[in-house]
Amino acid sequence: MPIQVIDLLYAVQMPSYREEFVGKDVEMVAQFVPLTTGNPKGDRFQAIRLFMTCCAADAKPVGVTVKYNGSLKFSEMGWIRITGVPTFPMEGGHRTAILEAKKVEECAAPDEPFVY
Repeated sequence: MPIQVIDLLYAVQMPSYREEFVGKDVEMVAQFVPLTTGNPKGDRFQAIRLFMTCCAADAKPVGVTVKYNGSLKFSEMGWIRITGVPTFPMEGGHRTAILEAKKVEECAAPDEPFVY
């Protein structure tokens, strides 16, 4: 099932929406950002997209944490395709979204780099 970063962020806040993702394989295209803090095992990174509400001038990065046990040798801000299963654990007293990746590969930038 193809998804966007914003889908997982909404699911964190909405239990009924979250249920739609639990246990299902999803695919997401995003940009790779290494996690330099809060990543003691070195197996996590951020998958981000620029979220636009009105125009390109108001675009803000939004992202979700991805956990992956494979090699994380991607270019920072390079485009990647992630296949995995979303989880919504409690961390630090707050519900969060973590995409448990089965596969991460470089890919071409999408025709539309923004999400709305």
